[in-house]
Amino acid sequence: MARIDNFQTSLNSSATVEKENPMAIETTDKPNSAPTVPGDLDFLTVADLQSIFGASLRTIHRWNQAAILPKPAKRVGRLLRWKTSDIVKMVDASEQS
Repeated sequence: MARIDNFQTSLNSSATVEKENPMAIETTDKPNSAPTVPGDLDFLTVADLQSIFGASLRTIHRWNQAAILPKPAKRVGRLLRWKTSDIVKMVDASEQS
C-alpha cells in the first residue's frame, strides 16, 4: 500500500510542478479558487515514471522493451505516454504477488 501512496504523492507533486509555470495556469473568475491546469493527469510521461519509480531514463526504456511496463497508450514520434490507470493496475498487481 505504501507504493500506491507514494504513487499518488508523485502524481500530486507533478501537478504542482506544472502549476508553478505561469503559462500553464488558467484562473477562474471566482475569488479564492484554485487554479486549474490545462489537460489532466490521465497520461504519464517517461519523466513522470522516472519520478514515480525512482528509475533512470534508460531503465524506463528497458522496462518498456521487456514488457515490464504496460504498453504505452500513445506514441507520437519518439514520445511515449502511458495511461495512469494502467500504471496503477501494474503497481497493484505487483504488490499482490
